[in-house]
Amino acid sequence: MRKVSIAILAFIFFSCNDSNYVPAGIIQPPQMQNIFWDMIRGDILAQEIVKKDSTQTIKSERFSLTEKIFAIHNTDRSAFKKSLAFMKSTRL
Repeated sequence: MRKVSIAILAFIFFSCNDSNYVPAGIIQPPQMQNIFWDMIRGDILAQEIVKKDSTQTIKSERFSLTEKIFAIHNTDRSAFKKSLAFMKSTRL
């Protein structure tokens, strides 16, 4: 009976946690949403730049604009990738 009680208490303890918890070092969902919106805008801008300047490549323009977006949001590519992987795994 004691083992069953402990199992029930453990189940209650672990099931009552905050399912929207985001650990330190992970970009918060509202900020990720802002970064995604800026990346969409940056992609459109990169396409427009390449249309007007044939010396540029879409890949280099996207990379350049993405780095600028990360700087605006005070983050970097590795933190973004880590946060994206976390959110994919937890389905936030």
